[in-house]
Amino acid sequence: APTKPSNCILATFRHLQTFSDDYNGTLLSSDECQEFLTITMEEITKRYYDLCSEILSSVRKMEESMQRLKRVRESSRTPSNQSQNMTTSASSTLTDDNKIRKQIQNDVTAFTTE
Repeated sequence: APTKPSNCILATFRHLQTFSDDYNGTLLSSDECQEFLTITMEEITKRYYDLCSEILSSVRKMEESMQRLKRVRESSRTPSNQSQNMTTSASSTLTDDNKIRKQIQNDVTAFTTE
């Protein structure tokens, strides 16, 4: 299971900090730099929220689809090798769904604490 935030989350904040360190008080006034960082973070936050919502919606749809498939297979009285393989695959997908959710949780936690 994922235990740390994605590199892209950490890199985003690292780049913003580097920008601030390089340009605050030199090319930009302190107020201009703060305004830039605020606007940038607002836009990043909106886009990140949209992306997470889209991913979680897709995960939820896939999970529901796999559950429907599992119910159909369970209602069938003639299990075959193919259906057993699909059950294994469905179980793996559910585990993957939880891994995706955990990774997003790690990323959001890092995002909100930076």
